Amino acid sequence: MMSHSCRKIIAAVLASAVLLPFAGCEKKAPVFDMEKGYIEAEDCLVKHSNTLNAFGFSGEKAVDLSESDSSLSFNYNITSPSHYELDIDYGFSAGGTVSRVVNGAFYKKITFPGNGSHVTEIVTLKEGAGEISFKLQTGDSAVVLDKFSLR
Repeated sequence: MMSHSCRKIIAAVLASAVLLPFAGCEKKAPVFDMEKGYIEAEDCLVKHSNTLNAFGFSGEKAVDLSESDSSLSFNYNITSPSHYELDIDYGFSAGGTVSRVVNGAFYKKITFPGNGSHVTEIVTLKEGAGEISFKLQTGDSAVVLDKFSLR
C-alpha cells in the first residue's frame, strides 16, 4: 500500500506535468508548395472546424468552416513580391462569407456564391514568408472549403 506522502508527491508531479507547456508541440500551418501550385484545405492548419470525408471533393475531403472562430491557414514563402491569383474551390454551400486574413491582419471578406464551385481572388504578397488564413468571424456565414491554388 502506498503511503500518504508518496501519493502527495505523485499527485504534485502529475499536476505540474499537466501545467508545463510542451515546447514544439503547437501545430504550425504548412507552407504552400509553389511548384505544386495548390494545397488541399484538409492539409492546412485547421482550428475549430471539421474535416469532411466526401466524394467529389479534391482529395475526397474538405473543411467545414461553420463553427464560431473556425479557421484554416497556410504559410507561403515567395522570392519576389507580386500579385497572385488565389483560386478557392468550395462546395456544399448555399452561399457564404468568410474573412481572409493575411499575416494576422484582416484583409477582406470573401463571398462564395451558392453554386458550390470556385472563386478567384487577387492577392498581393510581399517577398518572404507569410500566412494566409480564412476565418469565420462576426458577420460571416458557413462555407465548405476544398482546395487553394496560387499562381
